[in-house]
Amino acid sequence: LSAQICNYLLEKCRIVTQQPEERNYHVFYQLCAGFSEVPGLPTNLRLKETQDFEYTRTCDSIDGVDDAVEFSDMVNCMASLGFSNEERDSVLRIVTAVLHLGNLTFSPCTRDQQDGVQIDDASQISVICELLDIDEA
Repeated sequence: LSAQICNYLLEKCRIVTQQPEERNYHVFYQLCAGFSEVPGLPTNLRLKETQDFEYTRTCDSIDGVDDAVEFSDMVNCMASLGFSNEERDSVLRIVTAVLHLGNLTFSPCTRDQQDGVQIDDASQISVICELLDIDEA
């Protein structure tokens, strides 16, 4: 049993902004492509195609890269590193919640005579709350 650890600079701004023809974090694409092909994963992630998520629609594929296979490899690596199914599922729920957060849109509004914003589609909130196991209220 062995592993190789690579360190990467994970820029937070990269989640919300990509250059043309640049992908976001690979795990987003891998999750969308391979989730349905790996048995035993949580069924409530409400995953869609990469084109359905704001954070992944800029560049959804790379020649020579099979995201579904890479997702399966990642899940297998998590198991070999000793992740419990609960820990693995928690990671997948958090990553999926980030994808869903990217689909939120906001509009300006006034609250208590101050400028503010409101979420345009509140149905997204229930999905995100369910994924993160938090109360919607």
